[in-house]
Amino acid sequence: MFGIGFSEIMVILIVVILLVKPDNIPNFVRKVGKIFGQLKKSYDTLIDTIRTLEQKEIKPLKDAFTKEYKDAYNQDNTKNPEKKDSKKNTKPGSSLTKKVTKKNKN
Repeated sequence: MFGIGFSEIMVILIVVILLVKPDNIPNFVRKVGKIFGQLKKSYDTLIDTIRTLEQKEIKPLKDAFTKEYKDAYNQDNTKNPEKKDSKKNTKPGSSLTKKVTKKNKN
């Protein structure tokens, strides 16, 4: 559950029995149960708040950023089409390959 094994639970039970009087153990367990219930409610509320924030505020920002990025990328490719087709210039016998091989020979 919380990464607690059987031996750890036994140690916790022994400490509780030693620290709490036997007459008060049922009240102690009820209080601990209520505290865990309140913690779970608080956790669930926090998660719901985060999801709501994500849907209302973060998702539109993410979508806008993604759109701007795609627009900038597409604009860059339309201005420099040789970047898009750079594989065509590297075929054997192309001018780019000849320039590279001439530099390597010298």
